[in-house]
Amino acid sequence: MKVIVNTGQQFTEQQYVTVLSLSHRSEYGSTDAELESRLAKLNAILSASAASGSLTPVGQANGLP
Repeated sequence: MKVIVNTGQQFTEQQYVTVLSLSHRSEYGSTDAELESRLAKLNAILSASAASGSLTPVGQANGLP
């Protein structure tokens, strides 16, 4: 999530959610509450970035025109 704050959004929100979910499942002893907390933080970061206009269009971030 620090990368999103520092460099801007490079992928869709759904792609970030998928990565967080997979990471959560691979961590032994992680709880659903921890996942919900991470997803809430992600949502806040993406919402703040969108409000400030600092989002990078997904296609351009991936090297597409």
